[in-house]
Amino acid sequence: MKILAIDTTTKKASVALKIDNNIFLKEENNEITHSEKLLPILDAVLNEAGVSLNDIDLYAITLGPGSFTGVRIGIATIKAIAKVTNKKIFGATSLELLALDAISKASFAPHYVLSLMDAKNNRVYYNLYKYNNGKLVDSGLSGNDYINAVLDKVNNENISNLLITIDNNTLNLENVQPASINLK
Repeated sequence: MKILAIDTTTKKASVALKIDNNIFLKEENNEITHSEKLLPILDAVLNEAGVSLNDIDLYAITLGPGSFTGVRIGIATIKAIAKVTNKKIFGATSLELLALDAISKASFAPHYVLSLMDAKNNRVYYNLYKYNNGKLVDSGLSGNDYINAVLDKVNNENISNLLITIDNNTLNLENVQPASINLK
């Protein structure tokens, strides 16, 4: 199966193509030019893999949160490509993907995962997930707030075995309560 994924939610625009166990990846680190850089990056990935858009079985897109303009550029691009090639699109949030990546790298089995992304102006996008039997479940605690307020909210949940991931940087906190965490 060939899956093409696009992420334009952060400063880094990424295009990845998975063909069986092979992954082709190109990135551009400048959110101001996502509209200019995305199609050349996409073309470079396809050329490297030796495939065309018609060869792709499924398209994947990151749905945010993140840069509003970046999210729109990514979704509009993938929808146009899927429409022309008559293929399906799968979407996931940036916070879900961060949580799943952190779990795959964790040295323990977390009961909860807190995903955090820089929202600028000293704020973070966040989502607290329950992790049980290999499934990630939204706990209902999510939003955009100051980091200390988020940690207070998580602390009020009285949870244990917490894994925190921050824009792809992970803190393994198997036996630490959120109130004792200093992220400054």
